[in-house]
Amino acid sequence: MWKLLIVSFVLLIGGLGASIAEQVLYGGQLDENNVLQESLFLPLSIGLIFIGFVLLSATGGSLIWRYRYPKPEPDRQPGTRNDQPNP
Repeated sequence: MWKLLIVSFVLLIGGLGASIAEQVLYGGQLDENNVLQESLFLPLSIGLIFIGFVLLSATGGSLIWRYRYPKPEPDRQPGTRNDQPNP
């Protein structure tokens, strides 16, 4: 669970890095035909940020659900068999 949370943050940071690289390297430059020059960094950043947000929302929702509604502890005493309930 925590590994997915870390992966989602890494994807978000990678998407932001690709977005910054897009602005620094290509920054809205027009060629001689007045066509905007874009690179692969723009779709890469959009994809990484989208996947990062999906993973972040899924793992965050799962963590919130686990802490909000924890599993009940079994009512057993030490040394008893698993199929015998506590008297």
